[in-house]
Amino acid sequence: MGFGSNWIETKKGRKGILKDLSKLYKKNETKDFTIIVEDEKEIKVHKLILLLRSELFKGMISKVGKSHQVYDYSGKSFETINQLII
Repeated sequence: MGFGSNWIETKKGRKGILKDLSKLYKKNETKDFTIIVEDEKEIKVHKLILLLRSELFKGMISKVGKSHQVYDYSGKSFETINQLII
């Protein structure tokens, strides 16, 4: 039993990876971290993307370790934090 060439599809180059990451970014079921802001609103995110793109969130994530949630104690609104992530 092996893998047929139809089963494995690879996309080459920068455009392929960017397209795949864009699709992944939009899928809620693959998001592995939750940021809770004022009024207990939740923002689902990809921890890896936050680690790569934001020193602020990198620091927050390192403080909570393997937990899947971080509480934003800065008093920022849902809209403000959501804009930082987008």
